[in-house]
Amino acid sequence: APRGSFYEVAVKWAGQWPRPQQYGVKARFVNLGVKPVGQLPGFAGVSGSIDGNERGGTVLLSMQNAAVELPLVFQDKLTFDSFTAQAGWQRNGEQYDIRFNDISFSNRDIAGSVTGAFQTAADGPGVIDLTGRATRADLRSVGRYVPLRIGERARQWMATSIAGGASNEVTMRLKGNLHEFPFPEGRGGQFQVAARVQDGALDYSAGWP
Repeated sequence: APRGSFYEVAVKWAGQWPRPQQYGVKARFVNLGVKPVGQLPGFAGVSGSIDGNERGGTVLLSMQNAAVELPLVFQDKLTFDSFTAQAGWQRNGEQYDIRFNDISFSNRDIAGSVTGAFQTAADGPGVIDLTGRATRADLRSVGRYVPLRIGERARQWMATSIAGGASNEVTMRLKGNLHEFPFPEGRGGQFQVAARVQDGALDYSAGWP
């Protein structure tokens, strides 16, 4: 169910489709949307521009009231009041090196930014190096942003046990091969979230203080 508009589109390729030897695409797009299909994510309200070819490229995003569905990563659809990003990719053999620059976002739960890099891998989910910061966060909603890979019990605990709290100083570090995520005891990578919390409330477990 694709939707949205493209403007100033230029597409070219040489060679056998769908694996041409050379190709290029340049376009501006407004309010793009598509439902998730298989391993491909879904999104809505996406606007920006793209300029790329078989060697690499860049994409710029500037969105209002947008949504992203990543059913293999997050349980719920993520919505954003605003989202801006600059990203670039470069082909390295059969894999891709992707850089995330100046990504900023805000919604009712959180406002922050992310920078970093990602490398695809033929035999796994890839290698990531991300640094994130939030200047506003409602800790009651933290369970909504925990990846499915963490596990049902841990996600359920975060969703029900963090009963209150806010923070204007949150940092996140994620680095390593995602095949090893969440890096138990720090083996194979780093996954760390730190926050300065005000008015926190924790219902650790039934019968606990």
